[in-house]
Amino acid sequence: MTPGQGCGRMVVWIGGACRYGSADCESDFSCVRLAPFPPNFRRTMHTPASRERANLKVKTKRDAWFLANGPCACGSWINLELHHVNSKTKISHRSWSWCDSKREAELTKCVTCCRLCHQKISAEEHLVGHGHIATYRRGCKCGPCREIKSIENAKRVR
Repeated sequence: MTPGQGCGRMVVWIGGACRYGSADCESDFSCVRLAPFPPNFRRTMHTPASRERANLKVKTKRDAWFLANGPCACGSWINLELHHVNSKTKISHRSWSWCDSKREAELTKCVTCCRLCHQKISAEEHLVGHGHIATYRRGCKCGPCREIKSIENAKRVR
């Protein structure tokens, strides 16, 4: 390193000095000077080309898995999705970009469904009977639903 070159690290300057303060730095701290990182720094790190490559890699893994694990129970190969059989064991829905072992562990908890079947299954799982505030809000005005609504109103008044 020649005199006056600095340590050459790409650094954010803090208080007018190289934050590393290494012995390699010359006394004039002529390191490569950068402005503070913008708030959206992480989002700007990827170029459109690198983002496209990453998306293609994920799509390839996803397509290969669906091809190997067959069609939906209704026989459809269109708009295939994953359905977690037990939603309480679900870690995340973004498992396609994970490493192979972690992704396979998550995918063993899933079955293949087309979008229509997946919507029907999910609707049945989340179906709430009478006597629940969600049913009242969807328009049911039967006796048990009205009673729950009056109990909720009484809680708000207190």
